[in-house]
Amino acid sequence: MQNVYGAVIKPLQENVPFTQTVNECCPGYVKKDQSSNPSRDNCIRPHCEKTCINGRCSTQNECECYEPYEKHPTHNTCVYKCNPGHKRVNDVCVPHCSKPCRSGRCVAPDKCSCDHGWILNESGDCIERDLDPIICYPPCGNGSCHFLNRCTCWDGYISNINNNNPRCVPSCRNCQGFCVAPGRCECPELFERKYLTADNQDCDCSEDCDTKCFKTACVLTTTTSTAIPQTIKAIDPPNELDNTGISEIYVVVERISKPDNSSVEPITIVKYYNM
Repeated sequence: MQNVYGAVIKPLQENVPFTQTVNECCPGYVKKDQSSNPSRDNCIRPHCEKTCINGRCSTQNECECYEPYEKHPTHNTCVYKCNPGHKRVNDVCVPHCSKPCRSGRCVAPDKCSCDHGWILNESGDCIERDLDPIICYPPCGNGSCHFLNRCTCWDGYISNINNNNPRCVPSCRNCQGFCVAPGRCECPELFERKYLTADNQDCDCSEDCDTKCFKTACVLTTTTSTAIPQTIKAIDPPNELDNTGISEIYVVVERISKPDNSSVEPITIVKYYNM
């Protein structure tokens, strides 16, 4: 297999007999010795001491990376490109803020989160809380007051906007009871939690049920021998959960009592209504 090919250079002036053959390394080969002319012995395939993972060895000990990879800034390897707005720090892509987050940290591209005792002003800078007249009423609770009556809630909490109330309340997924903590749905007295799928089937889970299952229902646990449907009003939400948007819960319980001298078990039908 040849690794050198020749090219004929035409003369600069016409009618002047002049030809010269110039050897060049074939595609895929490089010169072993850059000071020497290409020849069969001087043209070799490029070799990289370290394997070019996610790339190819283009020149001697140089890797050319495939998309979406790029060459590492300090060593000859191909690493995954960071998303826009991120930069590589200790081989990890982290958010990048063009303006330093003093008294805080960069949590998203050009977005700072301030340390405790500091708040973010309209310019995106962290300033001491006592030096800023901005207030939120009622207080944010599980969040930070950044602008007038505007709360930035912590992870697991959401801003209650139904009643124009800036307070941050726990966030639960389809909780038919009381959301008392992030992902923690509690039922009132005499009711027990039941995890359901999207089509109201039992959701079988051993842990993290509040996130793995579609919703949490509250099922009445008491027994009654009556065939007359009953409407039982759940306990009102406690005062500390006022203005959270949680409405009163009504549960309709229909029971068919066990017939006399019958082996048939009583049938219980529970229906939930969020009034």
